[in-house]
Amino acid sequence: MNAFKFRCDKYFAHSSSPKAKCAKTSWCAAFVDWTWHQVGVKPAPTTLLGRGVGKWGQEHHLFHSVPGA
Repeated sequence: MNAFKFRCDKYFAHSSSPKAKCAKTSWCAAFVDWTWHQVGVKPAPTTLLGRGVGKWGQEHHLFHSVPGA
């Protein structure tokens, strides 16, 4: 098994599914949640849905959509 799969499990710690594992769950949104927690963004999103994380980021002025993209 890929060594990364074991290391990325830590990204789920602050998510809505803290016991999730990378081998069975998409980890991209969990990585964003984990990154924001690491730099002190509070509150940070807890969703594992990429679209939900994007919407949360826009609502909290952390990033913006690009018109026409």
